[in-house]
Amino acid sequence: MTDKTGREVYQFYITKILNFCYIFVIIIPKISAIWYINYKLIVYIWKVIQMSKFKTILNKKLKLNNISKNKFAKMIGVTSVYVGQLTRGERDPSKKLQIKIADIFYEQEKEKNNFLDNIAKEKNDIPADIYNGILDNEKEWNKVRDFLKKENIIKWVQIFKQKQI
Repeated sequence: MTDKTGREVYQFYITKILNFCYIFVIIIPKISAIWYINYKLIVYIWKVIQMSKFKTILNKKLKLNNISKNKFAKMIGVTSVYVGQLTRGERDPSKKLQIKIADIFYEQEKEKNNFLDNIAKEKNDIPADIYNGILDNEKEWNKVRDFLKKENIIKWVQIFKQKQI
């Protein structure tokens, strides 16, 4: 076994340090960038899938009522480009817009509620009418909080979030 000179030992450790730096400076950022791009793509695909039911309902209602996208855009107060994005499932309607759409297509309260409930279920959200009702009335906030505390829902959500981290 030969003894290594000081220069060889120095070169050996410099090589190891440079390899280590290469991994953290070049390889990991590339992997992170690829992961981030894939994450964004997955999120976009998931949103499109989630809104597919709304998209289908909206397209059927427009066709059934013989309403053009331009006319519908004027009825709900948005651009025709935005309506196109809604009908393709590329955008989510705001809560106010959900209510406007429900008012246009449904006369009975039960049908409106079903429509708003379906949109909320697709997005794992609160139905727009309930959300707006709570927003408009601060006293309702405390009722909702009390119910959530009573049912230990807040506790379970906090535990779930902690386990995900």
